[in-house]
Amino acid sequence: MATKLGSLLIELGLDSAKFRSGTRKAQREMSTFQRGMSGSANLVKGALAGMVAALSVDMFATAIKNGLEYASSLGEVAQQLGVTTDTLQEYRYAATQVGLTQDEMDNSLAKLTRTIGQAANGGKAQAAAFDRLGVSIRDAGGNIKDAGTLIPEIADGLKTLGSDAQRAATLTELFGRAGQKLAPLLSGGSTEVNNLRD
Repeated sequence: MATKLGSLLIELGLDSAKFRSGTRKAQREMSTFQRGMSGSANLVKGALAGMVAALSVDMFATAIKNGLEYASSLGEVAQQLGVTTDTLQEYRYAATQVGLTQDEMDNSLAKLTRTIGQAANGGKAQAAAFDRLGVSIRDAGGNIKDAGTLIPEIADGLKTLGSDAQRAATLTELFGRAGQKLAPLLSGGSTEVNNLRD
């Protein structure tokens, strides 16, 4: 019986030593695994940061390119319409506030510029339209005013016309088909036009 008890104690002792050894081995393997996972996580974080940085740079470059293209386009359109880029942007904004599209405003400015040119070159009908409004197409130095400068003056001149029909006919004559759509923009006179531009 004593030998059985001694052998049981030796076996238990060995088993507990094996257990402790196995536990330490499992802890070491777990630490190695965690370090590997931590390294992988850092690697993934680094890769994600690199991707975000690359996308940010690409998006920034695209935004700059689009901005430059818009500015170039704006400059070309303004030159074609005979106004400054600031004036074009101001009138485009003002147009959107009274329900016109930017294209309608651009077309109206283009037509007004042509009408001013025709009046300056002796076009009787065009000159008569400006005369009805009491608007001079020339400044004090004899230079022809641009469309952006004349619009507030036209707005004031429209107030002097007797009827809505006369205003509509004059707007169409000066600005083309979208002329009547400009009535809400111009009805408040130069003060309202300039407030919207500001």
